[in-house]
Amino acid sequence: LFASEFMAAKTEEFWGRDSFKWRKLQNPFNPSQYDAEPTPGEYALYFGRIIDEKGVNILVEAAMRAREIPVIIVGDGPDLELLEDRVKASRATNIRFIGAKWGDELSEIIKACRYVVVPSLWHENFPYVILQAFAHAKPVIGTKRGGIPEMVRHGERGLLYEASDADELANAMRMLHSDGALAERMGVAARSFVEAEFNDQRFYEKLMGIYEEARL
Repeated sequence: LFASEFMAAKTEEFWGRDSFKWRKLQNPFNPSQYDAEPTPGEYALYFGRIIDEKGVNILVEAAMRAREIPVIIVGDGPDLELLEDRVKASRATNIRFIGAKWGDELSEIIKACRYVVVPSLWHENFPYVILQAFAHAKPVIGTKRGGIPEMVRHGERGLLYEASDADELANAMRMLHSDGALAERMGVAARSFVEAEFNDQRFYEKLMGIYEEARL
């Protein structure tokens, strides 16, 4: 069982396409514990580790190109000081680092944003930050890497861009920043997606279907 088609394909590359059978079963997630807020806020949001493979440096570069967009970066990590210095040197005033946040405090920050950026350079399998954003009815701008495209679906629940392209990311950010109605529609679609796909009954039905198939 794989949480993403991406990971299944990578495993097939290693073991051989016909060497095993697989099915997709996404990891459990409970969206009902999060309050949806589809009304678009004014800022872009990143939350997670601030480390090179997460691509936060690309987000910072994009934000420095689109200085009309407020960007809040939540988290801590080994690259935090380096990126803070980079922002100070550029004299960009639209980027704020606010440290690590958790629980209800983080939820309030997500609810007040316009969209969440997932700029990972690493091939993420099944990033929960996307599900958290969706559960709050927020669209995601993510990279075309790993399992991210399967979750976001370009034009449906957010936008996708080439991971190392700061200009393309800046353009995607401008699109959602300038079109609140689009951001809201995508956010509503994102919430509907997690409600439909991530609940106990749906997970049980998928799992039992896989067991039945394996038994036969």
